Amino acid sequence: MNRMQKIRSFLIGVGMLACAVAMMAYPGQGIYAVMLLLGTSLFLRGLRKVVYFFTMARFMVGGNSILYRGMIQADCGLFFAMLADIPRIYAMIYLLAGYAVSGLAKIYGAVYARRMGAANWRIRLFWGIFHVLIFAVCLFFLSSVKALVAVYCIGLVSSGIMHITNAFRRTAIVYIR
Repeated sequence: MNRMQKIRSFLIGVGMLACAVAMMAYPGQGIYAVMLLLGTSLFLRGLRKVVYFFTMARFMVGGNSILYRGMIQADCGLFFAMLADIPRIYAMIYLLAGYAVSGLAKIYGAVYARRMGAANWRIRLFWGIFHVLIFAVCLFFLSSVKALVAVYCIGLVSSGIMHITNAFRRTAIVYIR
């Protein structure tokens, strides 16, 4: 990771911790703030990928997948940002579905990394299983909004800590001669 990526990872981790604190302090309003923040960040990330496609990736092999991912992320971001008008329980269900997809993607990435012989596949597998378990526990407490927010905040805190630790982790630099 370069310096800018480390700063971004640190800021994302701090933002996740702040969202967890806000959700615990104001469980009813914290959900809407997180939905708005998640929607905005997904939309901007998708928009950045679309712009990247039109500036550079359209000339690359597999560049179309960047366009498709950007369009899907931008669409999901707009969808999450528009969830402020629906009841809290439905907004939490959408957040939890995103958590489950994230966990399953991490598990898939860990299995793929193991096949390729990567050294850090175990930590990816652990975090993927942890996200799926948070999803399952939240589904169990779906009727209680306070318990649901508390369990979701535990997942947010763990993800924030992971982002902060990744920002301070040393990375190897490969030199090609």
